[in-house]
Amino acid sequence: MKPYIERFGYLITIRRPVKVIDEIRGEVVEEGVEERIEKAILEYVSTTHRLAIEGKIPAGSLIGHTIFAVQEGDEIVVNDKTYRVTSVVYRGGFYEFTAEESK
Repeated sequence: MKPYIERFGYLITIRRPVKVIDEIRGEVVEEGVEERIEKAILEYVSTTHRLAIEGKIPAGSLIGHTIFAVQEGDEIVVNDKTYRVTSVVYRGGFYEFTAEESK
C-alpha cells in the first residue's frame, strides 16, 4: 500500500452480503452483495508490527478506521486485495476495525 497523504487517504470498497426476504412466505427471494466505496485510514500489519509480534493480529492484516459503518464479516477491497472484517469498535465518531486477508 502506498502511504496516505491526507487524513482519509485510501478509497476502499466495502462488500456486504444482503438478502431480500418475503415476509409473508418467510423465504429468501433474492440474494446479492451490496457494494459501496468509502474513505478510510489504513495501516498494514507487517511481521515487524508490535501487534503481530504480540500475536494479537496476524501479519498481513489491516487495521484502520472509517466514519461509515462496517460490520464483522464485511469484505474490504483495497489495491485489488480482499480482507474480511474480524472486529469492529465504535469509538469517538469512528468505526475502528481489523481485517484479515482473504485467501
